[in-house]
Amino acid sequence: MNLPFLAAHRHDIAAVDFFLVPILTFRLLFGFVILRHDRREPLHIGVTDQPTATWAAQQIVHAFPESLRNACGLAPDGIAV
Repeated sequence: MNLPFLAAHRHDIAAVDFFLVPILTFRLLFGFVILRHDRREPLHIGVTDQPTATWAAQQIVHAFPESLRNACGLAPDGIAV
């Protein structure tokens, strides 16, 4: 296993997940959460009734600081460059 690698880089790792939330009116809402691994805390939570790729990309842009977005190659509109 790569435990030394994970231990050294856990402060740089985030998990992203979509989940469904059924509501009382039998509609579905889509949740989007980004969690930091080192502190196990949410970085960003978003909810919508009609998720799109653009919406998901925008959630990532809002979750991370601009310096990190630039290092990862994300443009301000969330499109990979």
